[in-house]
Amino acid sequence: MQNKLIQNVATVIILIGLFVGNNPHPASAASISAPSVEPTDCSSFQGAGLSEPGWTCGYLVVPENRANPQSRTIKVAYAVLKASGTNPQPDPVVYLAGGPGAAGIDNSWGDWGNSPLGNRDLILVDPRGVGNSQPEMSCLADVAPDASAQNQAPGAKEIIAHNMDWAESCHNALVDQGFDLTAYNSMANANDLDDLRRALGYTQWNLYGVSYGTRTALVTMRAFPGGIRSVVLDSVLPPQVDRIGGDLTSTSGSLSALFSTCKADPACDRAYPDLETKFYEVIRKLDQDPIKITVPDGDTGKTKQVWITGADVANGAKEAMKRSWLAQIMPLTIIQIYAGDHDILEKLYPGLSATENPAVYNTVLCHDVDALYDPDNFSANLEKHPELKSLYAVYMDASICPIWGAGHADPAEKLPVQSEIPTLILNGSDFDSATPPAYAKLAASTLSHSYLYVFQDSTHSVSFGECPRAMMADFFDNPSNAPDSSCMMQMKGISFISDVYPNKGALNIFLRVQDPYSPASLAIGLIGLVFLSDIILLPVMYFRSRRKAANFQVLPNSARLTLWIVSALNLAFMTGVWVLSKKALAENYGWVTLVGFSPSSSRTLFLLPWLASLLTVVLLVFSILAWKNHWWRRFELVCFSLGTLGAISLTGILFYLKVLSF
Repeated sequence: MQNKLIQNVATVIILIGLFVGNNPHPASAASISAPSVEPTDCSSFQGAGLSEPGWTCGYLVVPENRANPQSRTIKVAYAVLKASGTNPQPDPVVYLAGGPGAAGIDNSWGDWGNSPLGNRDLILVDPRGVGNSQPEMSCLADVAPDASAQNQAPGAKEIIAHNMDWAESCHNALVDQGFDLTAYNSMANANDLDDLRRALGYTQWNLYGVSYGTRTALVTMRAFPGGIRSVVLDSVLPPQVDRIGGDLTSTSGSLSALFSTCKADPACDRAYPDLETKFYEVIRKLDQDPIKITVPDGDTGKTKQVWITGADVANGAKEAMKRSWLAQIMPLTIIQIYAGDHDILEKLYPGLSATENPAVYNTVLCHDVDALYDPDNFSANLEKHPELKSLYAVYMDASICPIWGAGHADPAEKLPVQSEIPTLILNGSDFDSATPPAYAKLAASTLSHSYLYVFQDSTHSVSFGECPRAMMADFFDNPSNAPDSSCMMQMKGISFISDVYPNKGALNIFLRVQDPYSPASLAIGLIGLVFLSDIILLPVMYFRSRRKAANFQVLPNSARLTLWIVSALNLAFMTGVWVLSKKALAENYGWVTLVGFSPSSSRTLFLLPWLASLLTVVLLVFSILAWKNHWWRRFELVCFSLGTLGAISLTGILFYLKVLSF
């Protein structure tokens, strides 16, 4: 009997060992110890801005490496916004940010409670190693060096050497800080998510992944289906996709979509003829003869110069196309660069910088995707796209992985996710090179209870719009049925902006209107009051002098008239650009000021300051003569001089802001 018992126990132990050895997720649903949370004040989360009532915050405490009993513990930051709608539901929505390496906890969720989604708790998570999670993976960012003292742009080999030096330095810094680089990946994040769900006491919740967050959501669907009620995938990256090697194909497809869409649009084709030819001509010219532009230096708070090559412009176009609002001005931007206007590059450069944590980006990407990359296929594909060779000559995602030491995902993780969990899939158009619609269709093909919608008027991360949000709310309320998609009937494809008056200083004016209390805005406002005073007082002074003087004084009265005209022209211009800026803000197209003012008929308005500037030269002469010949009493002399000084100052400010330029 005793031997029988021993045999049975041994059999159970062997079976458990076989299960663990063959289970690709050995510490998933059954963690070694129960997950625990540590509450914390939301104000301790730097940059989160979670000041509204209803937020609670804390840390999930978990092993860094669940497969290692001796592993240190780490803390995963989370924030919960309690449902404030009229019909609160027990199943929250957990937001999974993209990147990889992007933080989920930020201050952009203030409208959640007022939206149709506000009947459910919202949970934000900073993935392990990111943002407010502890410890945060950090190393010095790989930024372009100051090129002020350089006479020649670095070549591809020098750029690669610089980037590899950074990668090795970052890797070594992370290892020195004690990070187990094999423990930061999508499967580890999935384990963290399910531990958090159980620790917070939710039976089920709804996943909402955006961009790379969709991969985390899909991995979690496969590993922990029981804890998931429904899923929303926005801009999908399925785990079976070669994210590194596929970048070339999707980038080529994105640019082709841009050129073909413009060609098919009569207004765009008329305004920007031969767009594709001119784009690749820009690439060729700048690869042969790079230029320097001045950009903000994030390290010093000052400015620096960086080299811009054709590869940089190609990469900038690729990144810009992920943003719907930038895609709309891309044809005009290309034509401006083609014409030699490089100011637009200085405006776009800061906004196209990566926002994800570079250390986490490389760690997760190399672990999850590197094994899918086939360098031979990539090289063969590149031969089909010679126009993009300069861009991919410095492509580093694949080169970094061999030295990073992030390990490789289990082969099972790279298989398509098959699931019956109700899933709403939202995707942008082919303009999006990161997650094209083909990826969404690939994911949907193995999700038996999925609903796929492609928003042709959007690119990357479409779910923040009014229509997708309404569809999400309808889906979360009843995930067993397709959501009401009638709002999509009103949508068209990406519409390019062609009705624009290009002006280098439009953005500067728009920002001053946005910030009326900045020194420049206050100075312009004060000058405007001077002009208004001139317009009111000068006629009064003229008629008073006419009653007292027997003869008409030609020069003094001509001086008054000139100042009145200059003041009226300048005040009309200031009022006009204020109205244009406020209109752009109210109608949510302030981004057009990156290239100019809409509509194009506003070019007439910009003739006013030029005319006023010419007359200001005459005013300066009149001011000198007025003081020299004592044309008026001191009060009027001072008023006239202030008006002249205001006109000179405004002209200087407009040149400084590049509203006026030669």
